[in-house]
Amino acid sequence: MNTSRNTRLNVLSACLIILTIATVALLPTDLLYASKWHEMLGSLYKPPVTQFKYDAQAKDDIAMGTDFPVGDAGAQVKRAVGKLKHGCIVVGLGDCAACIQFDLRDWEAEARKKGVPLVAFTLSDVKDIRSFETQAHTLVPMITDTGNALHKALNCYWAGRAYYYDNNWKLRWRMTGATSSNTLPGSPELLALIGGKR
Repeated sequence: MNTSRNTRLNVLSACLIILTIATVALLPTDLLYASKWHEMLGSLYKPPVTQFKYDAQAKDDIAMGTDFPVGDAGAQVKRAVGKLKHGCIVVGLGDCAACIQFDLRDWEAEARKKGVPLVAFTLSDVKDIRSFETQAHTLVPMITDTGNALHKALNCYWAGRAYYYDNNWKLRWRMTGATSSNTLPGSPELLALIGGKR
């Protein structure tokens, strides 16, 4: 009697172990399992909701008319575009160039039509930059912002934030929020600054 009870317990334990292993193995691939586990576990733990405070971060924006930052990355940006006739659009890509909502290729084409160079700076290394250039089909010069100095100096707190500097390298325009238009034609203030220049 004791032996048959032990056998049943062993069989039940083995079945439970097999079910657990199958569930864990199927969890990432089976949407039904994943949704049920997420539903069950989600009710047990609700992570705190944190929302980025764009208005608070915008208080650190540099003033209009401020000179373009000096430093290694700043000097590389200036070298990449050469002498300016009409100004330059500078875009901060952060470390997530491939996942931004900013259409670099579209901006490049629109800026070229207006005769305004466009240059980007990123936290990525040269290898990642080359890969992104190939993937995005863009010829925009990209500078590695070693140490995050240029991102900090420009208060570039989201990937895809664009700035316009005039031909004297003075800040004349910047995107004002992550919800700004992600297209140059959708940025009327910038278009007004560069619109007549060809």
